[in-house]
Amino acid sequence: MKDLPRLCLAFLHGINDPQPPRERIMAATDAPRRSVNRALLRLREAGAIRMERGGRGHPPRITVLMTLARFEKVAHQVAHQTKKVAHQVAALNLKVLIPESNTSTPEQKYSTVTRTDSAEPQKKPVTSEGGFVETLPANRDPRFEETLQQYLGIFAAAGKPLSHADVFKARARWKFLDVADRLGAIDSIRRIAGEREARYIPTPVHHMDDQDWKRVALPRVLPLQNAADRKMAAMFDAVDEVFRKRGIA
Repeated sequence: MKDLPRLCLAFLHGINDPQPPRERIMAATDAPRRSVNRALLRLREAGAIRMERGGRGHPPRITVLMTLARFEKVAHQVAHQTKKVAHQVAALNLKVLIPESNTSTPEQKYSTVTRTDSAEPQKKPVTSEGGFVETLPANRDPRFEETLQQYLGIFAAAGKPLSHADVFKARARWKFLDVADRLGAIDSIRRIAGEREARYIPTPVHHMDDQDWKRVALPRVLPLQNAADRKMAAMFDAVDEVFRKRGIA
């Protein structure tokens, strides 16, 4: 329902109740609860309303900060700016990751489409004297697409559903990882995908933010006891306590 945020804002302008129940907004807009919650969240992100907790058993307090005409103007400006940025990205000759339906293997589910009207050749990674590879922009790193496809292919092979937004965010975050982190992320998600079900596998962005491949564990010092060992230790402690009370060494 495209106009639901506008309908919710118009309804909030027309009432005097600062804490309208969610059911009242649902009845006025003829929309389900989930859609109303998303519309209010969009209004809050746009700065049209401010929501404060109403306390136990009370709906949140909603303060209207923007008129309906102002909200429509801001929404139009945001849509225009988004379209403008999309054209700018397309003009930069960046490779775009798109999902394919007919593929040979699950890990090859994603492929790349590249504009061919660019005369600028790709440059190889610059290596310093110490052996460290300089991180290059995505459109000049020859292994950027290869590693990203390999990373996302593991999610596809594990049955983890990914949306276009997930792929777009993963591409943007992958640019900020160096070569070592990219390889570490691939090894890490391969291990996680082999140990967990698809619903328990994190999304690519959350996995990259966590960076569990950088965690270091020291050798274990504490003894590892199972249930039987703990039960046996408790029995020996009880026997020692009985001997101690009876004065038996």
